Amino acid sequence: MQVFWSYARNDNQKTAEKISHLKAAFAASLSQVIGKKCKVFFDTDSITWGAVWQEEIERRIENCDGLVVTISPSFFNSRACIYELKMAIDRKKIYPIYFRRCQKLESSFKEDGHDKNTNIQLNKASKTLQKLQFRDFIDLRNKPIEEEVVQNFVDKLAEQFE
Repeated sequence: MQVFWSYARNDNQKTAEKISHLKAAFAASLSQVIGKKCKVFFDTDSITWGAVWQEEIERRIENCDGLVVTISPSFFNSRACIYELKMAIDRKKIYPIYFRRCQKLESSFKEDGHDKNTNIQLNKASKTLQKLQFRDFIDLRNKPIEEEVVQNFVDKLAEQFE
């Protein structure tokens, strides 16, 4: 089992690294649910030094069993995150986690200039998340990962991959 974890780096600042902790807890729980070691791709600890970043991202998405998307305003403002989502749409199961409240669940890259067509495609892809059932982590985000309620949340996420 291989899972790709998509998140905005801005949401995983070094002071808290909340998404890193959530991903690690999920990986452990998923391995327990599946009954064998599972790989959860997370860019900061999964891409080797010197690798061609975009090629590695594309390869990992192509080979994953599902994409976990950590929804936040920063996610919708990240071209890289929306590109990852765009690659997975229609090919992979997408598992959104609502991490931080958003005014709107879509990106709004400028649809003019030399990136017009790309931005139109990215904005369209981002709207896909509006149609998907997500798991709400907002009220748990500031709790320690070790708390029972957080661990129960993580276990339920992992059970969705059975």
